[in-house]
Amino acid sequence: APRLETPVAVAAQLAVPTAAARAPRVELPVPAPPPAPTGAPPVADLLAPTEAAEAGGAGAVWLAEGPPARDGPPRGRRADPVTLAGAVAVRTASVTVAAVLGVTGRHPAIATKQLTTVDILSQGRAVLCLDPAGGDAELLGEALAVSRALAGGGPARVVGRRLGVAGAANLPRAHRPGGLALWCRLRGP
Repeated sequence: APRLETPVAVAAQLAVPTAAARAPRVELPVPAPPPAPTGAPPVADLLAPTEAAEAGGAGAVWLAEGPPARDGPPRGRRADPVTLAGAVAVRTASVTVAAVLGVTGRHPAIATKQLTTVDILSQGRAVLCLDPAGGDAELLGEALAVSRALAGGGPARVVGRRLGVAGAANLPRAHRPGGLALWCRLRGP
């Protein structure tokens, strides 16, 4: 399998008929393109895998911050998944555009606002997936509470031990009826 060198991971939900009519999820690592003279990969090279996934029948494109680099580029040299999600939203027509964000990386109110904008750009195809980053269940619970309160537009008041918002609004509202879709990434038994 190719080594994943960017935060971009494309997950294709391929339609495979089953008794339950469920679509399995297939993870497709997207290797880092060669850097341009500025050190940044060309935009077309970042978006080509997502466009190819959509053309091949993928149901979703997942863009993740990824774990701290061990043998890949450091976090500061990776493309931002939310910014990339906005570009994918306007360059695709049918795939769900999901960003997987660690709850320690950015405040969930900011992440919710950012993905709401992607939802508007994609006409209702965006998903915010919160990653508990190290298994901190309390922090994940607070992040989910903040995001849930804002996903439909707010105003929101959430008071947690480490996270919260008071009177925050998330306008304009998401395109998706009922608000921005929220998921949670969980690992382990």
